[in-house]
Amino acid sequence: MKVFYSDTYTVRLPEGHRFPMSKYELLRQAVESVGCRLEITRQKKRSIMACRAAVTSDRRFQSLDEARSILMRDSNKLVQLAVVSSPKITESEILAIASSRQVNDDVLKEIGMNKDWLRNYQVRLALVNNPKTPLSIAMAQITYLNQRDLALLAKSKGVPRPIVTAAEGRLRVVKR
Repeated sequence: MKVFYSDTYTVRLPEGHRFPMSKYELLRQAVESVGCRLEITRQKKRSIMACRAAVTSDRRFQSLDEARSILMRDSNKLVQLAVVSSPKITESEILAIASSRQVNDDVLKEIGMNKDWLRNYQVRLALVNNPKTPLSIAMAQITYLNQRDLALLAKSKGVPRPIVTAAEGRLRVVKR
């Protein structure tokens, strides 16, 4: 049996049914409530409607921050990108996302391309220390790191080897 969600038509299921039909409506409401403006094409709409957000019918959000954090845990890249592109997202949320190893690398690339967010030193450092950050984005941030962070990065085993090598080279230049 195939079941699809539509704003104009819903399938009425018995109370406590194992299929959480209302989660799709709650997902759409949550995405809209965090200020995301999605340009929805037919393909994107199918992807968003099929995503598995951690939203259930009996749960209400305490705040918009909580809604964004729940949506960031979703495995769908489009949902994560929509949350990051929200005009209401804060720098502390961006820092948490940049530090997370569970986000999609396209989300980290989006953060690394935004000059407003890169003004925050902690965001730069989080991007470099995150092994999922694309190499081009992480390498561009190494020149902005201070000597102490470069030394820690040069000894780190949790980042790709090219980042460690670049940090060692930059550390030698800074020490001169």
